[in-house]
Amino acid sequence: MTANGKQKHVIGLFSALNGEQHDRLRREFGDALVVHDFSADPVNVGERGAGVEIAYGHVGRRAMRAMPNLKWIHAGWTGVDSLLHEETLRRRPVVTNTRGVNAYSMAEHVLAGVLYLARDFRVYEETNPKGVWRPEIHPVRLEGTCALVLGTGALATVVVPKLKALGVRVLGVNTTGRPAAGCDAVYTLDAVRPHLKNVDWLIALLPGTPHTAKIVNASFLAALKPGAGVINVGRGAVIDQDALIAAIDGGHVRGAVLDVTDPEPLPAGSPLFTHPKIMVTSHQSWLPPGGLESGFENFVYNLRIYLAGDIEHLKNRVSLEMGY
Repeated sequence: MTANGKQKHVIGLFSALNGEQHDRLRREFGDALVVHDFSADPVNVGERGAGVEIAYGHVGRRAMRAMPNLKWIHAGWTGVDSLLHEETLRRRPVVTNTRGVNAYSMAEHVLAGVLYLARDFRVYEETNPKGVWRPEIHPVRLEGTCALVLGTGALATVVVPKLKALGVRVLGVNTTGRPAAGCDAVYTLDAVRPHLKNVDWLIALLPGTPHTAKIVNASFLAALKPGAGVINVGRGAVIDQDALIAAIDGGHVRGAVLDVTDPEPLPAGSPLFTHPKIMVTSHQSWLPPGGLESGFENFVYNLRIYLAGDIEHLKNRVSLEMGY
């Protein structure tokens, strides 16, 4: 309890905050909060975990077991698959994320990937060190091509207009086939199959869940238009990477830009690193961070709602069943 008799709320930090962010919490919420910083050792929370009701960052199984009063976890990132372990699913705290806050950086990364593949820039990476002038390239004009965006959430609302501005026709896939802003047509995963033959650019924006694991498999890739390019900024597990390599080596897929892989970090000996037609960008599409707001701003916004007693209306709530 505070000096005026109000309840104190205990936050456990599992991701480090900078000095300015710590000051922000003190300035805005004063003695309404008790903050325990576990970021240096997020596994061994000890006795201090008993009173924690709010967690900021990644909470593992062991840490969660030490926090019997945990009610809310805020992830300072978008994909929460690593948070949805059996302890979370059993305890069922409210989970929120920061979807959309890095959408502008990630959308630009997608666009860069499409252009990299379309203009055949990988050839210059091979020939420039050898001093080759005008190597043979096979560029594709973007105007009039077709992109398939897997996932029509917050990130897609930024990606799609950028593609449309370049004259690209955009199809979308979501769980219900519901319309999505900017998309020329939207399908379920099953219903899109007949249209894969028209797809020049496959753009995966999906989270990693049991429902999305390896949905881009050998048969999916084989159904794409010959010469299609693949870009993934969602989760690596969405794509069968062995099937992707085989499709590229067989000449059916033009190449790939993979910001995400399975596993991460990608082992140094992975063929994805050395393949001449695959660019791995090491899960950095979200840089520079922030977009219109930072993940911390999202947390502060939700913290005000939580302290007002309205946990049911926190922004960016994650469905524990769907995984996003």
